[in-house]
Amino acid sequence: IRALAGAGAPEPRRMEVLPVFVVKLPEPVRHAALQVLLRHPNVDYISAVRGIPVELLASPVGANPIDTKHTLHKIPQVWDLTRGSGATIGVLDSGLARSAYTGAFHDDGQYFGSYGVIARGFIDDLCGSANSGACSPYDDHGHGTAMVGLAGTNDNGIGYVGMAPFATTYSMKIAWNTRVEGHCGFGPWDESSYCLENDDFTRAVDYAAARRFSVLSMSFGSDYNSDVYRALATARNSYGVFLVAGTGNVVGG
Repeated sequence: IRALAGAGAPEPRRMEVLPVFVVKLPEPVRHAALQVLLRHPNVDYISAVRGIPVELLASPVGANPIDTKHTLHKIPQVWDLTRGSGATIGVLDSGLARSAYTGAFHDDGQYFGSYGVIARGFIDDLCGSANSGACSPYDDHGHGTAMVGLAGTNDNGIGYVGMAPFATTYSMKIAWNTRVEGHCGFGPWDESSYCLENDDFTRAVDYAAARRFSVLSMSFGSDYNSDVYRALATARNSYGVFLVAGTGNVVGG
């Protein structure tokens, strides 16, 4: 931090537990700041923030609590042992739905103090703040709401029940619509095209690691760089976060 300040760069944003700093370098000081970092003995690597196209696919099947996905994965048998009480689940995705009329989050995603859904945003481009809690957590796609529903929909006697309804499930918005913010690979005005920046992804992983989440779910596909994999490896190996990645939507695939 002192070396960057000496080069005229703004103070970097620290992660909570991951050994990562993020700094936006203005053009006049960029070259000097990079030279300082490249020579610094405590800097392991430097990486540019990239916007990466991300594919958000699939949704829950059916509205009945004992539907196709639950039956396939033997969720009712798991419910006999646990419904997730005491667990914390993070879902990295496109956010959580809210009512267009009231602004409140979906009724099935309420938080009851010890279980339910908590919505957080981690997209610094959409909030103008380094504080992740200030970023918009709302879903502009639908996929994020569906994935949170699979994990933690409240057992309220109406329709679908999540796999772990008594867990605390965090909806962690990290993907943004290209029509709103510009494109990163697909069509710039395509309503279905979404992007994700690696610093947003890393900050969300850091949030989960600092709070020792039980599970971090990433139900999407894309092409990431080594920064994200370093963050995920630290969350798993140093903080015990169990990582679940999208592996396909076809039975046996």
